[in-house]
Order: sequence, then structure tokens, then C-alpha cells
Amino acid sequence: MKGKTPLQKKHPRCYSLDTLPLSTSTLTLFSFNKTCSSVDKILAAGNKILSDVEHVLSAVEQILSAAQKHRLTVEQILFTDERICSTVEQILFTGERICSTAEQILFTGERICSTADDIYSAVERVLSTSEQTLWTAHKSCSTAEGVLSTVE
Repeated sequence: MKGKTPLQKKHPRCYSLDTLPLSTSTLTLFSFNKTCSSVDKILAAGNKILSDVEHVLSAVEQILSAAQKHRLTVEQILFTDERICSTVEQILFTGERICSTAEQILFTGERICSTADDIYSAVERVLSTSEQTLWTAHKSCSTAEGVLSTVE
């Protein structure tokens, strides 16, 4: 067997005419050439399909990359949203504590005012009693003066 022909190198399944077990009639040669030509067309179409598939895969990779970036962005947004919600909850909790403290301060202020009112009333009573005592003492002195002046 001789070396491989260019056709055999390109298409290993295509045999040279001298190795075919067929008779080399014109019809056989025509059929053989037609078959090899069809194989070339099929391979060319296969290469075209393969090229198209590679383009589609490249586009899919770009889409997946973009989707991954969007997913990461969404995760960052969700994380930020969780932090904002947590901060708002802390602010609300602090606000509730401030309101509770303010209520306690107001209650204490009311008790202080009530105690001050009680002290004021007690002072008025003491002053009133002192004034009455002074008035009575003054009257007593006036009476004593009157008695002394009549005695003199």
C-alpha cells in the first residue's frame, strides 16, 4: 500500500481507488467522488455549527457573568437593607427608652410639685399661726400698755 493520498489525509475513511474492493467503473468513481464531496460539505457544515455553538457559549458566559454581578449587587443591597433595618430597630428601641425615662421624669416632677404644694400649705399654716401669735402678743402688749398707763 502506498502512502496516504491528500484525500485520505483529509478524510481517513476515504480510500484511494487502488485499495477499494470495488471495480473502478465510471459509475463507481462518480459515486466515490460524490461521497467525498458530500463528506466535505458535511464537515464544513459541522464546522459552521461548531463555530455558531462557540459564539452561543461565549454569549451565555457573558450573560452568566452579568447575572453573577447582578446577584452580588442584590446581595449587597439585601445586606445594606438588613443593616438599615437593624439600625432603625435600635433607634426605635432607644426612642422607647427615652420616652420611658421622660415619663419617669414627668412623674417625679409631678411628685415634687405636689410635695412643694404641701410644703407651701404647711408654711402658710405656720405663718398664719405665727401671725396670729404675733397679733395676739401685740394685743396683749397693747392691753398691758393700757393697764400700765392707767396704773401710772
